[in-house]
Amino acid sequence: MKPLAKWLGFAAFLALAVHLIFHVSLGWSMLGFLVGWPVFGVIVTADDDLPSGWSNPDGETPPPWSYREFWGEFVLRAALSGVGFSVDAIPEFLQSAIWLAGAIGGIFAGIAIIRSGTYKEATIDG
Repeated sequence: MKPLAKWLGFAAFLALAVHLIFHVSLGWSMLGFLVGWPVFGVIVTADDDLPSGWSNPDGETPPPWSYREFWGEFVLRAALSGVGFSVDAIPEFLQSAIWLAGAIGGIFAGIAIIRSGTYKEATIDG
């Protein structure tokens, strides 16, 4: 989980820099760097992860989006951007509290999804 924390910290730093330099909402800049950037990367490299692609020439390696950890990290990233929306809504206490409560719930859900399985287990849970 340490590499994940390092990349989340880097993305949050970039989001904060964009927020301070370009005066973009902190929530939107965090959403862009924490969620948008990785989603764009997955879309761009999706063909490489499919069977007979660059990263999967023999077709035996499942793509990363077939693992629970991938989706748990996605939920965690989206929830962390909720903290940015909460900071943006600070003048309205109730709205800020709702964003923060949703972010905290999402963080716990993302961590639970990440810890619920391993990359070695099957992706079908039935």
